[in-house]
Amino acid sequence: MRIVFFVFCFLVSVVSIGQDQKELIKIEVSEHCKDYISKRTYENSIFTKQFDLVSEFGSNSMIQFAYQESRLKGDYHRMIFFLFNENFFNKYVTKPICLRVDGKEFILDRLVEYYKSTTLTVLGDPVRWYSLGFNFDEDLKSALSSCKNIELELTRIDSKAKRKWELSEKLTNDIRSMTACFDTYVLPIELELFKKKEFENANYMRSLKSYPLDFRNFNWETSREDVISGCQDSVLYKDNNSIFTNVTLNGSKFNCIYYFTNNQLYQGVYVFAENFVNENNFYMKYKDLFTILQEKYGEPREIIKNRSREVWNDENEIGLAIQYGEYVEFAVWQTTTSEIVLTIEGENYQSKISVRYRTTNSDLLKTVQEKEKVQRVEGF
Repeated sequence: MRIVFFVFCFLVSVVSIGQDQKELIKIEVSEHCKDYISKRTYENSIFTKQFDLVSEFGSNSMIQFAYQESRLKGDYHRMIFFLFNENFFNKYVTKPICLRVDGKEFILDRLVEYYKSTTLTVLGDPVRWYSLGFNFDEDLKSALSSCKNIELELTRIDSKAKRKWELSEKLTNDIRSMTACFDTYVLPIELELFKKKEFENANYMRSLKSYPLDFRNFNWETSREDVISGCQDSVLYKDNNSIFTNVTLNGSKFNCIYYFTNNQLYQGVYVFAENFVNENNFYMKYKDLFTILQEKYGEPREIIKNRSREVWNDENEIGLAIQYGEYVEFAVWQTTTSEIVLTIEGENYQSKISVRYRTTNSDLLKTVQEKEKVQRVEGF
């Protein structure tokens, strides 16, 4: 029995988290799909209704589809949500999730949304829910569109034993119908967003600006010898393919690396070279650099935010998430000759901020790729 109090509030506030600044709207739903598609949604978003999935001894779960903008990955995604109450979440490993649809196995491990929420039972007691949204790809959609049998398999946290549930015929039929209705209502939105993105990209490319220099005091294809002789910074190390220096930009210290192929400059990278006691300060520095680059190059072509785990749910934990390598963010700008990528990432408790300038000359980049390919297979 579902024990959620105010189901509507649960649907809107939980699934559409991160959209709290958007206006709630009501859409028309056909008679055929009224049992599966929620009438209340947000612009460019679609939510199905929630269906009880499996339960045991106070451990409850639900399933739902959503099309919305992802906080973890950015951009809009089709998502298949599994909602677990605290008892269920603490009993089973919930990533990855194994679904078998008519005997075909689907391992769901690409998490694109995650959040925690609290609802009330009919008696007013709080219930903690964990909602995991996985990528709902074309293969899974195709399988669910004609499914006759669905099995869910999870692993117990304590014993590592696998637990299988075969979904009821009614629920299987509901999921099949819900998949068809979801596809019907999402397709027009996807098409409209695709057209909008294509239009924005075309406008962006038409408005690319030119700059007198590509990286530092040099342009792409400058020879290694000319970079060494014209470099205003002390050269710390050099070889046939790179030159290392230290520079100060806007009061901050950076390592600066020039990269060459066939004695031609094709890439330059700044790596932030200072440390902070508070790990969140790295993200603040990233934001400062973002503002500087935005002032010079305008709005970025794209911004990507990638959370690889569901643990980091709060904004004040972002510094730790970066250090653990479980959050990456980057922004991309483009000029008539260069691509500029600002990145913050981490590994082994170390955060790293870099700004990479790279030529957009396809012939030069092809040479780089061919050399990298040779290096990868060398010795095998």
